[in-house]
Amino acid sequence: MCVGNFGRASTSQLCVQSVNCSLSVFESEHELFKRNITPALHPGPIIYAPQSDSIITAPGGLLSSIKFSALAAASNTTYGKKLNPDWTFNLGDWPLSIAVIDTAPVQPSIVVLCKRVLLCFTHGGTLRFSVRLQCIATALLVYNSTSDAYIQLCIATTTNTLLFYTDNILIWAAQLAVEPMQLNLCSFGTIYRSMIAILSERRLSVSYLGTEPSLFRLPASQTRFIDFHERQAEFMRLESAIRKKPSDALSGVTTRSALQFECTFTGLDEKSMARDVSEEVPSLTVDISITSQLQLNDVRLLCRTQFFSEQKYFIIGNIHDSYHLPITFYVKTQPITDLRCQFVLFSASNGELSSAEIKLPLVLMCRVTGTQRNVQYKLTFESSETALEVGELMPEFEAEKSTSIALQPVLSDSVVSIFVSPRSKRYRIQSDSLDILYVFAEELISRVKSKQPEVSLSCPAPLDHILQRLHVYIELERKRVSEESELERACIQLRGAQAAILAKLRAPRPASVSHIDALMQYSHAQLLASIDRVSRTEVALRSAASSLSAAFNLLHFLMLLNGKQFPINGYIVDCSGQTVSERLKWILSTMTRVDVNADLPSNELRSLIRNQCERCAPPMENIDEESDTEPEPELESDQMIKPFVSGSLPFARNSE
Repeated sequence: MCVGNFGRASTSQLCVQSVNCSLSVFESEHELFKRNITPALHPGPIIYAPQSDSIITAPGGLLSSIKFSALAAASNTTYGKKLNPDWTFNLGDWPLSIAVIDTAPVQPSIVVLCKRVLLCFTHGGTLRFSVRLQCIATALLVYNSTSDAYIQLCIATTTNTLLFYTDNILIWAAQLAVEPMQLNLCSFGTIYRSMIAILSERRLSVSYLGTEPSLFRLPASQTRFIDFHERQAEFMRLESAIRKKPSDALSGVTTRSALQFECTFTGLDEKSMARDVSEEVPSLTVDISITSQLQLNDVRLLCRTQFFSEQKYFIIGNIHDSYHLPITFYVKTQPITDLRCQFVLFSASNGELSSAEIKLPLVLMCRVTGTQRNVQYKLTFESSETALEVGELMPEFEAEKSTSIALQPVLSDSVVSIFVSPRSKRYRIQSDSLDILYVFAEELISRVKSKQPEVSLSCPAPLDHILQRLHVYIELERKRVSEESELERACIQLRGAQAAILAKLRAPRPASVSHIDALMQYSHAQLLASIDRVSRTEVALRSAASSLSAAFNLLHFLMLLNGKQFPINGYIVDCSGQTVSERLKWILSTMTRVDVNADLPSNELRSLIRNQCERCAPPMENIDEESDTEPEPELESDQMIKPFVSGSLPFARNSE
């Protein structure tokens, strides 16, 4: 698959290559057309060349360049216009990757990496140069780090080596511990434009590209006097600087990322932009201002939040200096359990990356209602200073009393009641739902700390309820695995019955297939039942994942509030192909002795997490321990024991 503005279009389009090497062009979810190109046994890599408005393919080891205009005008029928490529080239090897570079002052070129050869072509099909490799290649990365007029590229090989070329000249070779499978550029915070590699051991490696070595000139000879004492002191200073933490070593160093953005919002929209919602809900528009020091053409913006937005993935065609993008958020599909909204801005061509996180206002996801006293879950926060009134903490809501308020999330029947006790210096948050306690507790405590910077707060965590949600989620995960294996068995059984029927029908003599037909009907019914069970489990698993994420966020927040670091939060449930039990075992193995490869039951995982939480429990305050031994009274001077004196004592014998 490749992406591009085909035919100089204003919007991006997709070109998908199927197994039979046919090309299908899509715009959004609509298929524009489908064309059959030269038949081949297997498809190859595909890329779009904007310089010539062509699609470059390599099916069956034959490199072809097809104009998009010719692709659109061709026909699949025998009477229409046939599809003729502009030029073809027989590679003579298995193609692995194709890259196009058109950054000035480099000559626009097409780079093709095969298993044992590297080829470079012009857009007209002329071979510029070729490099014969001494080992098998696995990945290709074409990058531009200087303003020189040559192609800079890196080739990964099966010998765990990275080969750096400028055109057809090898300038550097780096050895890795594991075989790399994919290469790309990335930026992480202060680490600018590093090389990221996917290794064969299912690991991600981030490496520094290094500097260009001086291979073609001799080093200057040392003819001056060397002060060894000064060099030893300099060596000690450098050694101490190397041993510093990365954050300490980079303190005071400004990042030179050329891509920056800022997220701002003023308040709720005067007229709600919410659509297709069962009840009236407010909306909020966030203005994203993007600035770039370079002219970028392939900038992507990714938004992650529980609030609904019409679009959460944006492709920005061209950024020269600045770009403004408004995004509207509101509640539509589910109640909100987290106010955080994360944005990631990156450029795929030069590896620029920038991220930001904002917290949307509380009034966007809830409304005022009546308080409830008899509830199941309660959080009591002990404060070191006088508790503030509700009107001072939440001025955007109209509370009937200064010591209590109740808020109900949109699209939810649960109610969160907040009580303030100035006399006992306590805040209480209570509800019948544990899922929504985190968002209100975190918002309340952040507002208290903004009003009272020196305040000290503490609250015990409802560990039993949180671990019960973990138990439910792990059991559902294991149930899904067993049901998926049962579904796979039903599919194999149905395919076997179909194959048996086809074999009977192809036989030269007709035979009865009623018994096989009955088996196929039974297998089909089993397959449908397995699909229904897997679907129901998936729905229950999504609901349990939302509850577990909110519970872990609450646990992480309360442990941090009590002054202890706990490395598990709600993000452990999202964005991973691993199960939660596997990720928990890996995290717990860094804190205690846990066999990562062992199949631990949920009860043992809960016990390990409970032990870590109790180990990280806050110290008990306002309790003075008395000494077990009382101080001995001092003896007076006349009662002190005199030292021993050696010698004999005189005595008189009694005459009687």
